[in-house]
Order: sequence, then structure tokens, then C-alpha cells
Amino acid sequence: MDGVHILLVENNKADEKLAMIAFKQNDLLENVVVARNGAEALDYLLGNHEQEAQPLPTIVILDL
Repeated sequence: MDGVHILLVENNKADEKLAMIAFKQNDLLENVVVARNGAEALDYLLGNHEQEAQPLPTIVILDL
């Protein structure tokens, strides 16, 4: 899906793995950024991350 960007905020590795499987099955895996906690999510949203400039997410998924 072009134009869809997902920020997954998840601190549980098992839940993250399940979410990533679902994203992969729906061809969304390349559009997902994972933050391990709220601080990482805020850093990403505010542009305080070390990755290349990324677009703001279309959707934020918290604590599956």
C-alpha cells in the first residue's frame, strides 16, 4: 500500500513478532517502523531519530 506508514509501539517481543507476521501477510512490512516504548515513539514523531527522514505515520498502533 503506497502512502501508508505505520508506527508500531510495542514493548513485548512476542506481540511485536505477531504484528510483524500480520503486516508481512498483508504486504505492509516495508511500511512499518517499530518503537519499543513511548519515548522512542515520541522521538520518532518529533524527528529526533538517527534514521533517514521518514514521513509521519498514517496510523500509530499501541500495545497490541
